[in-house]
Amino acid sequence: MCRLGGEFFWVAAGQGVLNASRRRALIAGLDGFQQSLRFICAATLVWWFGPSSSLAMSGYAIAASLVLGFQRRAVHQTLPKTIPTTIDSLGAQHRWKARIARYGWPFAVWGAALTLQTASARWSLQFFQAAEIVGFSAVLYQVAHYPVALLVGSLSKFLSPVMFNRAGEHSGSEGTRQALGLGRLLVASALGVTFIATGTAWFSHEWIFALLVAPEYRVVSWLLPAQVLASGLLVAAQVASLLPMVSADSEGLLKPKLVSAGLGTMLNILGAWLLGLAGVVYASVIYGAISYLWIARVSSFYRFDFPSVRKTFQE
Repeated sequence: MCRLGGEFFWVAAGQGVLNASRRRALIAGLDGFQQSLRFICAATLVWWFGPSSSLAMSGYAIAASLVLGFQRRAVHQTLPKTIPTTIDSLGAQHRWKARIARYGWPFAVWGAALTLQTASARWSLQFFQAAEIVGFSAVLYQVAHYPVALLVGSLSKFLSPVMFNRAGEHSGSEGTRQALGLGRLLVASALGVTFIATGTAWFSHEWIFALLVAPEYRVVSWLLPAQVLASGLLVAAQVASLLPMVSADSEGLLKPKLVSAGLGTMLNILGAWLLGLAGVVYASVIYGAISYLWIARVSSFYRFDFPSVRKTFQE
């Protein structure tokens, strides 16, 4: 498990390097490839050797290793062979390190809070209900979350480097306005995917579960629309977070992310205690809605600039 986590860390690091080098199509392709490949590898191992959680995790590790291999080759081709080490270049490196530290420390703070919020759902179900309910929750989450995350995530990974490139170093410039307009279009796309996926799940949740999961898990298919809505709202909130980041205002996201994550943790505990799995799903919907609306307000999402978006695509 530790090895799998380490491989995912290096995959994420490789994506950052490729993002900086503007290899957008490659990033989007590898992200979609990884999402699909890990399920294919896990299913293949289970089909060959029998059902086992260790085999499933091994399939995930194989998929991450393959993607990491592709990334290493791409990064090796992208990075310069030599790095200047003059006094001026070293001074510039130190200045950039300081700027990156100021920009990046809020990520570490809210990352811990979001990790606690995510884990609280499983912990609360196991404490107030039973271990098998945690399994139902995991199946429901995976069926609901990954299709939306895959579609929006691939689009986000393709367009986010364009946004940051447009913004440049000076907030308030024409480039920044174009980047924000493009980001708002991306948020609107995430909301559109969320509502379409929720409607699809509402009318076909039984068929989806009959196709994708074992019969014993189908009793919770009625919760699929709510879980899809919750996951979609959280994905839209993550996309909306790009707007302050484009303006180099990562600190502006601290309050909405920390407070909403704390509220989400409490809602998970309360929901698991009162209603079990259904309570946790409803808590996720409330948390997703609060998180999205707050971050969208901070991001000024509703100030849509259509001329800037059109100019960005024309260029």
